[in-house]
Order: sequence, then structure tokens, then C-alpha cells
Amino acid sequence: MEFSKENLLQISESVNDLICILNTSLEIEYINLKAHFKVLGYINEDLVGKKIRKIFDLNDFNKIQKIIKNRNFDGLESEDLQIYHKNGYKFWFEVKFIQFIDKKGEKKIALVSRDISEKKQAELTLKNSKGRYQRLIKSVKEGYYEVDLKGNFTFVNKALSRFIGYSQEEMIGQSYKKITDRTKRKLVFKTFNKVFKTEVQQNIIQLQVVKRNGEKVFLETSIYLKYDSENKKIGFYGIIRDITERKKGEELEEKFKIDLAQRVKLRTKELKESEDKYSNLFQHSNDGIFLHDLDGNITDVNRKVLEQLGYTKSEILSLKVSQLHPTSEMVESKKAFDKISENGFVRFEVNFKKKNGEIFPAEVSSSLFTIGGEKVIQGILRDITDRKLSELMLKESEEKYRSMVNNLDLGFYQVDWDGNLLNYNPAFASLFGFEPDEDITNINVKKFWQDPNERGIYLNELNKDGFIKNYLVHSKKRDGQKIVLQLNSHLIKNIDEKPIKIQGVISDITEK
Repeated sequence: MEFSKENLLQISESVNDLICILNTSLEIEYINLKAHFKVLGYINEDLVGKKIRKIFDLNDFNKIQKIIKNRNFDGLESEDLQIYHKNGYKFWFEVKFIQFIDKKGEKKIALVSRDISEKKQAELTLKNSKGRYQRLIKSVKEGYYEVDLKGNFTFVNKALSRFIGYSQEEMIGQSYKKITDRTKRKLVFKTFNKVFKTEVQQNIIQLQVVKRNGEKVFLETSIYLKYDSENKKIGFYGIIRDITERKKGEELEEKFKIDLAQRVKLRTKELKESEDKYSNLFQHSNDGIFLHDLDGNITDVNRKVLEQLGYTKSEILSLKVSQLHPTSEMVESKKAFDKISENGFVRFEVNFKKKNGEIFPAEVSSSLFTIGGEKVIQGILRDITDRKLSELMLKESEEKYRSMVNNLDLGFYQVDWDGNLLNYNPAFASLFGFEPDEDITNINVKKFWQDPNERGIYLNELNKDGFIKNYLVHSKKRDGQKIVLQLNSHLIKNIDEKPIKIQGVISDITEK
């Protein structure tokens, strides 16, 4: 192959690739100006006439020597090599080798190099990320879990397995309900469903779970959506922490606050000695604390009260406690005052009115005690807006569910394992010939089977699989009329995996 310097200048100076011409002694005879200055920081005099070893990593230089020594590298697949910047750091290049003969008949080698540093960095970052993830999951002290969209565990780490008391193998495939306290299952489902719909992670949710040994503990978990390679939602994952001790501490703190007034009353003589300690607790409590006399004049408040109600201290000390409530709460407030006068302590819920007129619900714990011979009432104020909202949402959810069941065209039912009817909708009662206003709770559904032995077969299959679909039952109404029902049921078990309830829907297919 003939080599023309003029042609080289026309081509090499118009591209961003690094083009370098070497003689057989591996000395640089030419390197395109824009590329070597822009990419590597060198000027022409730094490189021309120098050994190629000056800019290549030692191991990669040895690779170059071996390639050139083979003398047969035209069309050779590219090599990924590292080249030094003038400042000493390295870049990754994809390098191709081309051998040719110039016009003087001398052998030359052209190195055509393309910067692939970003690609290499991305590969290294991905590799390190996967490695760190695996090490993190194995070594983290907190529990880690993954569940599918149905809430069945697909992975748990050893820390979570040890804490719950079940082996990793036992947990895989099991529903979250296996370890979740029965009273909290709806909340857990609702939270996961919200994350699924909004695709917004839930950083903290507190729930009570039941360990294998039956012990109930409190956990705090995060919830994140899990996607597959095609960005489809396939489940959830998160970190779980044991907060049982913290919850116990919060309960103790609550008891402490409730008992505080009585302790102060019993230790009036020691009040001076404990003044600093009490003042610190008073001012930094997470709940609002206020003091007023028996006429309702406010004598002191902590910082939390000012934050909750929006007053300055001088403003609130000029008010009576009755002025902190809307007029509609005067009767309830009077009842509470009468009770504390009689018993020395009262806890009640009442609405408060902020300086800006905004109303919010609160729980108040008030105690009557004596300071310096004067009777004083101390009230501990807790904003329960969030709790009230949660109660309202839960009530609405339950009402919607009850309405949906009652309006089903299909018969809905719940029975215990022995067949005693626990719950049903109007459609179920109608199927068996009962009037809507008749109460058939606790009737045993065995009486509706034409052949009691057939029910035994049905229970065996249900206990085996946990559910039954489109099961045909030869049944009868209250008047003995024979009918054929199609039944879909699922089994509900307790924590010991013993069947306790059967729930499902039925339809009359006699005519079909």
C-alpha cells in the first residue's frame, strides 16, 4: 500500500479519531494535530520522534509489540487499549492497526484510535454497582424483601429470615399475610396499592407482624416498585427495620406524660430542685403543654402550643382557655372541666381554633394539681388531624366494600369450617328462598346440600388447593326445592395454617 502525506493530512485533520503513524522501531512519525492536542493534551513536538511507549500503558504497549511482531494484522479486530493524557491520567481507546508501504518503500504502521472512555466507565460502573448490590443485600443488618404483585415473597435476605423466625425457603412463595397482623392487612394492601398506582415510593410505613413463635413485633419498612427489563411493573421491594423497642419507648413516653401531673402533685416540695429538668421537658415536648388557673386564665405554655395555635407568647397569655375553642365546643369543654374538678384527671377530644381561624381536632389530657398552694390545671395538647383523616378514610373504604357486596347479583357468603353462616348478602338469602329481612346468621349451610357426603369431597379439595373455581353443587332451598349451584370459594387459614373460614360467591345454574 502506498502512502501520501498530502492525502493523510486531508483525511486525518478532518476527523476526531486519533491517527498515529509509526516506523518499525515504534517511533511516532506523525500524529494528527486536532486529535492529539484536543484529546491527549500534547503538542506536536511532545510526540513526533518519540517512542510510542511514551503514551501507552506498559501492558498495552507489550500487546502492541506482539501484534506488530506477527506482521499479519491488516483487518485485525480492534483492541481496547489505554493511552496516557499529558497530565498522567488514562483514556480508553479502541485501536485498529493498519500496515502499509510508503512512497520510499518503507514499512509503516498506522494506529487509528477512537475514544471509548465513557463506554468503559459505564461498564465498570455497572459491574461495580451489581457487585455492591449483591454484597449489600447479603451483609446489611436490616431485613430486605421482594414480593410479586400479588404480595407473595420472591426473595428475603438472611437478616429478615432470622428475625421473623422462618427460613428463607419457607418464606419464598408465601403471602405477606402470613406474617402481617390480621388487623393491619388492609392498611398494608392499601399502601402497596397506592405505590403501584402512583409509582411514588413509600419511604416509611409502620406495621405489626407476627413472628413464627407467635410474638408480635413492630416493623418499619420502605416500599419501592420493581420493574423488569422492559420497564413493566413486576413487584415491590424494600428495607425492613425492627422498631419494637422504639415503640415501647414511645408507649413509656406517653405514660410518662399522662402521669406527669400526678407526680408533680406528689412532689410539690421538691419542685424547686426539679425545676430545670421539668422546664426542659416542658419546652421541648413534642406535644403542646399549657397551664391555666381554675378561672381559665392561661398562665404558661410551651413552644409547641405557640407553633400549633399561631400566637406569640404575650398574645396567648392574655387569653382564657375558652377562647382557644370555637363556640360550638363550649359545652364539651365545660363537661371536661367538671370532670377534672371531680376526678383530678380527664382525657377528651375537642376542636381548637388557631389565631388565623383555622379549626383542627386535638386530644387533650388534663390534670389538676397544686403549686405554691394554688390549684393549677395542666393540659397536654396533641393534634390528631392525621389520625381523624385516616379513620375517616378507613370508614369510607369499609362502607364502599359493604355496599359493593350487598349489591352483587351473585350470592356472597362467609362460613366457618363447620359450616355455620357468618356473613352473607341479600342475593345469597334469596337463592335459598329466604326473605331479605330474615336473619339467617349462624344457620349451618350443611342443610342446603342434597348429599352431605358431597360436601366432604368439596372440603377436601378446598383444603388441598386453598381455592375452588366453578364447582358444581347439588343443593336445595329451604322448602326442599332442588337446585344446582356454581360455586367459587377460597379458604382462610390462621397463623398455624389451620382452616378457619370459607369465603366465596355462588350462582344458580339450574336452568342452564
